[in-house]
Amino acid sequence: MVKYSKGIVIESAALLIVIAALFACSSMSIRSDWDPEVDFSRFKTFYILEEERQSISSLVDRRINSAIVADLTAKGFQQVNTPDKADLAIGYQATTENRTSFQTVYGGWANSGFHHRRYSSWHGSLGTSRTTEINYTVGTLVIAVFEMNDKELIWEASGSDTISPSRDPARNEQRINNAVQQILKSFPPSY
Repeated sequence: MVKYSKGIVIESAALLIVIAALFACSSMSIRSDWDPEVDFSRFKTFYILEEERQSISSLVDRRINSAIVADLTAKGFQQVNTPDKADLAIGYQATTENRTSFQTVYGGWANSGFHHRRYSSWHGSLGTSRTTEINYTVGTLVIAVFEMNDKELIWEASGSDTISPSRDPARNEQRINNAVQQILKSFPPSY
């Protein structure tokens, strides 16, 4: 039977709080690419592709869709309800991946036995360490822009970050809005 002292439990809890705070402060990793031959200034309208997205809930799907529409509308694009009236088709996909990492923290001297005498003795271990397994989920959102005439991909970007869902729907919506804004920051590309 393993016994845990109160100090070890408090120290472990403090370590997990610090690690959780670091993950919460992480910045989204963004990657984008586009066709430099395309004149993006000629596009005025867009249509959101209607696809069945099995990897995300309908609530998240609606929030992502609304955030994309809000961002593109703020940039001067107009959403249309049929693909035949659109210059651009916008598609997106969200995925999650469970990951594990290990955090090792090294402590101070353990029972060093150091004496302040001319002939001191040194015994005991040099230190202690504690390794903690951390399970977390990384979410990735990919947004792709296609030219409607030739159905060619002309711009795409993705953002990945650690997911920490909240019980507050308004906070979840704000996080999605921020993620979409960061991903679409380079759309349309400026030369």
